[in-house]
Amino acid sequence: MVAYSGDFPRLPADTVMVTGQSVTVDCQDSNATYPYSPYDWPNAKATLEILQGVSTSRVTVEVSNARPNTLYTLWLRLRGEDASGNAFGGSPLTGIPGTPLIPTSELSDALTVFASPSARAKNGFHTDEDGNGSITIDLDFPIVKGAYPFDKFEGFDAGDERYPLESPSAIPVAIVGPGGPFTLRLASHCVDGLSHGLVAGPHEGWFDWKFIE
Repeated sequence: MVAYSGDFPRLPADTVMVTGQSVTVDCQDSNATYPYSPYDWPNAKATLEILQGVSTSRVTVEVSNARPNTLYTLWLRLRGEDASGNAFGGSPLTGIPGTPLIPTSELSDALTVFASPSARAKNGFHTDEDGNGSITIDLDFPIVKGAYPFDKFEGFDAGDERYPLESPSAIPVAIVGPGGPFTLRLASHCVDGLSHGLVAGPHEGWFDWKFIE
């Protein structure tokens, strides 16, 4: 079933991420010739399609006219706020609001990458010289009104020193819909060009999609 198919809304280029980066500051290329500076890639667009079954999802993203030769990664929002403004949810592995958009079978690899950042990402892709790129990710959980099944993390060891939390856990966490700042985010990694696995590391926001019933 098609849960969503359409535009992946663009974030303002000067949006500053929690790690302090933005497109207008950290994605500038002094060797490139653009009509103005800082350049915000005004023609950058992305589409998002979510196909959802009872216990699975397939997410496809296509990007055009974005920053060339750049690593982009997809993230799933797990934290929102209740009517009183109190935060709830978040990754039980890291304690942060989001988690990489990967199936649970890839969590052990994401933990390895967290300890040793890589230029390759299971939740990402590189744009070509024209700023175009795409990715399809098959997930073992439903995104819309679903939950991320951290309890399926095979071989989970709460005592593993690579975790950023002192006492991580592996429990299902509801995926935030209405009331959450966003559900999916596509970010670039202009600062270091690396994937940091379970956490985003230095990143710049490009596209946000919020589930609205």
